[in-house]
Amino acid sequence: MKTGNQLTTTTQGKLAAWMKENKLTQSAVAKRLGYNEATVSRYLAGNYTGDIKAFEAVVEEVLAAEARRQSWEKFYVETQGCALTTTALELTREACDVGLVTGAAGLGKTTACNRYASANKSAILITLSEGSGDN
Repeated sequence: MKTGNQLTTTTQGKLAAWMKENKLTQSAVAKRLGYNEATVSRYLAGNYTGDIKAFEAVVEEVLAAEARRQSWEKFYVETQGCALTTTALELTREACDVGLVTGAAGLGKTTACNRYASANKSAILITLSEGSGDN
């Protein structure tokens, strides 16, 4: 392990493991970190010559945020919105049809859809947000 402006193999190993576990590309990781793909590639290869301390601080912050996010996924409160969404998804599946779930933010639609897709591997989940299209 090197310190200061030198590579910290522990952080490098954590990043590589996270990428492998989540099947993330260097491009996807670069976007999450706010760096370009070449920087991530050089870092993982041990050839990054920029401010390693700053880069690793960002990596550690993103990994910690991901760990917090994953721990919150264990908690699930069945709201009325979740229950209605799950029912709609089950009815859609029984009808062998395509469903669209819409509604106000914060009702539990996305949570219910993610849980349903996770439990039903044949389900195809596509999420969109207002303004996510190209103009």
